[in-house]
Amino acid sequence: MSSPTDRIHALDNLRAAIMFMGITHHSALAFTVTPLRWMIQDRSTSFGFDAMVAAGEGFRMQMFFLLAGFFGRMLMGRMSLKGFLWQRGQRIGAPFALSLVTLVPVSNLIWSWGANAQRWAFPSTTSDWLGLFSTPGHLWFLEMLIILQAGAAVCVWTRYPAPSRSRCHRLDAAFDWLVAHPWRLWALLPATVLLMWPSPAPGQVLAKGASFWLPVHAVSYYGLFFVLGWWLHRRPGALERLSAGFKGHLSLSLLSFPAFGLALLMRPAPDDPWFIAFKVFTLLAASLFAWATVFAMTAWFMRHANCHRPLIRHLSNSSYWCYLVHLPLVLWLHGVTAPWNINCWMKFGFVVLVTTAASLLSYECCVRRTWLGWLLNGRKQAAAA
Repeated sequence: MSSPTDRIHALDNLRAAIMFMGITHHSALAFTVTPLRWMIQDRSTSFGFDAMVAAGEGFRMQMFFLLAGFFGRMLMGRMSLKGFLWQRGQRIGAPFALSLVTLVPVSNLIWSWGANAQRWAFPSTTSDWLGLFSTPGHLWFLEMLIILQAGAAVCVWTRYPAPSRSRCHRLDAAFDWLVAHPWRLWALLPATVLLMWPSPAPGQVLAKGASFWLPVHAVSYYGLFFVLGWWLHRRPGALERLSAGFKGHLSLSLLSFPAFGLALLMRPAPDDPWFIAFKVFTLLAASLFAWATVFAMTAWFMRHANCHRPLIRHLSNSSYWCYLVHLPLVLWLHGVTAPWNINCWMKFGFVVLVTTAASLLSYECCVRRTWLGWLLNGRKQAAAA
C-alpha cells in the first residue's frame, strides 16, 4: 500500500499516455467520414477515424481530470495550502498565460490559412488581431484545471464539505462503499447523465476551446471525475480495490462503445418525436463508456505499467510540453498533406510521427534543461536532466 506522498509510476505513465493520445486524437480529426468542425476535411477518409475520435471524446479528458484530482491531493499532502497554490500557478497558470499569447494565436492563424485553401490571410485590423487571442483553443483543459484546483483549495481552506469529523467519516464510508461495490458504475450514471444533459450535442460535454466561458454543467461534469480522483488518493487502498475490476470494466467499455458511437452517427433533430428517448440512451451509453474505460485503463496501468524506467520517465516529463505545442504543427501538416493523393492512414501516420518527433526534439533541445523545463516539471526534474 502506498503512502499519501509516494509516487505512483503507473499513474504518471497513464497521464503521459493520455497526453500523447491527444496528438493522435487531433491528427485523426481531418480524416473522419462524418464532417466535423475542423480546419479541413481530407479527401481521403475512413470510419476508423470516426471510431478513434469518438473513443477519444468519450474518455480521454475524463481520465485526465481524474488523474488531476488524484495528483492534486497528493501534492496537497506534501506542502502548505500557500505552497500548493504557488506550485499550481507555476505549473498550470504560467504555461496557460504564456500559451495564450504564443501557441493559441499561431494555431488560429494556421487554422485561417488551412480554411482558406492554404492562402495566408494575415489580420489587417485591430479586431482581427484580437480575434487570434479570443479563444483558449486546445488549452481549454488548463483553464478547467485552474478552476477545479482553485475550488479544491477553497474547500480545504474552509474545511468544506466536511466541517465536522462525523460528516467526513460518512463521506469516507460512502466512498468506500462505492469503490468496493461491484455496481459502482451504475451508481455513478445518474449524476453523470444529469450533468451531460445541457450539453450542445448528445455525448459532447461542451464546445471545447471555442470560448473562455466554461459552462457550469461542464465544470461540474469534469469536476465529478476530479473529485473521484481526489478521494481515491484520500482513502488508502481505494486505488488497489478499484484496480481489481479490470475485466468487468473492460467488458462494459467494449459493450457500451458501439451503442455510444452508433448514437453519435445518427444525430437526430431536436424536434424528432423520439429525440428525448434517443438522448437518454446516448447519454447513458456515453456515461457508462466514460467510467468503464477510465476504471479499466487505471486498472491496466496499475497492473502492468507500475514501474520506473528512465526512458519512460523522460517521455512522461516531455508529455506536457508535447501536448502544449503539438496543435499548430498538426494543423499545418493537415493543410500540407491535404492535396496528396495517398491513403488517409498513411497521411495520419505521417502527421503523428512528424508531430511527435518534432515535439520531442524541441523538448530535448529547447526545454529540458532550460527555465521552461523548470516551469513545466519543477526544479528537481530540471536539475536531474
